Amino acid sequence: MRGEGAAGKKEHSGVVGAAGTQETEGAEKGFHRRKVYLEMLALLLATVWAGYALCRVWTEGIEQGQGIEQGQGIEQGHSGKGKGEGPAGDGMQGRLSGTVRMAGSTSMEEVVWALAEAFMEKYPDVTVTVEFVGSSAGAEAVIRGSADIGNLSRSISPEEEMLGLVENKVAVSGIAVCVDVSNPVAELTRGQLEDIYKGRITDWRELGGEELPVVTVGREAGSGTREAFEDALGLKDQCAYANEMDSTGAVMARVANTPGAIGYISSDAANGTVRILKLTDRETEEAGEPAEDPGKPSGDGREAVGSAEASVADGGRPAGQGEYVLSCPYIMVTKGEICAQSAPVQAWFAFVRSREGQDILKRILGPADE
Repeated sequence: MRGEGAAGKKEHSGVVGAAGTQETEGAEKGFHRRKVYLEMLALLLATVWAGYALCRVWTEGIEQGQGIEQGQGIEQGHSGKGKGEGPAGDGMQGRLSGTVRMAGSTSMEEVVWALAEAFMEKYPDVTVTVEFVGSSAGAEAVIRGSADIGNLSRSISPEEEMLGLVENKVAVSGIAVCVDVSNPVAELTRGQLEDIYKGRITDWRELGGEELPVVTVGREAGSGTREAFEDALGLKDQCAYANEMDSTGAVMARVANTPGAIGYISSDAANGTVRILKLTDRETEEAGEPAEDPGKPSGDGREAVGSAEASVADGGRPAGQGEYVLSCPYIMVTKGEICAQSAPVQAWFAFVRSREGQDILKRILGPADE
């Protein structure tokens, strides 16, 4: 019996010992698993941070007029020299190819086509397609993914920003107020312009012109130029339009062919079919001071509408370091940062920021202050 008792105790001790060993081994395994998980998490976070840092470096390079043109941000050591060369899909320097799809503002038509023609000459294997459908429609196209770049003559809305749109400002253009060429009125104050579009002034005789009804012409809802015009005058949702047109060209055509008509367009789109009015400040007129030369900055640094010059090299400040009486931004939006776009789209922005692209913008919009 004593022998059996001793054997039982030994057997029991053996079971307890084995269980203790298993628990120890299990704890060690759990510790090692947690250690591996933590190491993997740290590696993942480091990778994400490195990617973000590279993305920011690339974006800053684009904003400074660098990037693909100098061979930065794609692959270190590639100079990007030679016509049509750029980041190739196989990671080696070669001829850039693909498509850049754009949609948006009709006001930006002249600027966009001039840039596109020069860009495609530089990169003959890249095709640029453009639809001039209005700023809001351009933003929607980028959100849907049917366009790579949206051309907007207004800033993006908070809702559009929440959906991933990123602003890339390329210039600022003046907004010109135009009438038909037979209209003898040559100048308006800002206050008179407000009263015209509010419907308070209804006849040109009230402005020193002939007895002729005022016909207010504007852009359709969703137009960036309309939004910029109404915001500049504090007339959002207050304008009494006789005609709402769907493009800059349509506004000019309606004004040119309608006696008594008045409209607004981007200054770079103006042509000989309409006459541009000079715009002065209401305060200047009321004070009895002579209006300044509309081709020069006024005392507070603002430009007259008819001769506004946009500075493109410094991100869109107007000449004179002030503000236009009326102006709208030229913005090219993308879904996400530029560095997240395709190689042709990145090349497009590098080209726009390059000296060649800036020279095109200056030629169309006017020179910047030195």
